[in-house]
Amino acid sequence: MTKQFLSFYSLILVVLLCFVIQPVSANQVPGYIVTLKNDTICGTIQAHDNIFLFRVGIFDTDQNCFNSKVSFKANNDTKFRTFYPENIREFDFRFKGVHYIFKSFQIERNSMTESESKQNRFLCLLYKGYLELYQDNLFVTNQNMTRTESPEISFTDLFLFSPTKSLIKVQKTHKYNTVRDLLAEYNFDKRFLQGIPDNLNFKDIKKVLKLYDLWLNAK
Repeated sequence: MTKQFLSFYSLILVVLLCFVIQPVSANQVPGYIVTLKNDTICGTIQAHDNIFLFRVGIFDTDQNCFNSKVSFKANNDTKFRTFYPENIREFDFRFKGVHYIFKSFQIERNSMTESESKQNRFLCLLYKGYLELYQDNLFVTNQNMTRTESPEISFTDLFLFSPTKSLIKVQKTHKYNTVRDLLAEYNFDKRFLQGIPDNLNFKDIKKVLKLYDLWLNAK
């Protein structure tokens, strides 16, 4: 009985490993890029099967993450080219019923070196209304990795943007102690801001943005 159980367990383990180590397949989907000269070029983008997990910050490696690069082929080209945030302003595509828009931004991070303090990244548009909400995924090496842990640790950052204001990271700081403080920077109506609790989690910012747009439309 024990041998049969071990054999069955070994079979299940092998099957699971096959799925784990199987490389993510790429799909070619219609899309476009916007050049630095604001020219729109239509073509094909390579999207991975697990792109739908992007919005919750799940990716195997940064190589598969659209925050750092995109593989694109114009309609008149025969080969795919890799574009980085320094090369284009934006790229856009639909995959499995979801519309994805990535725009290039320069992000300032806390770092000892100047080269790492400013990074060019493609940020994924999560919401667009009075303000735009973007998401970035970061992967850093797990220095204290054990055999059961991943070699990389992922982090998800949210950013607010409007054409009249700079890009601001959604987080608690000395300047922005509450969500209300952060939204006041973008000239939100004071009557709406008064209804935001002091202890509201910064991660709930998308819900607040939606409510504000509904509130504006109802005025």
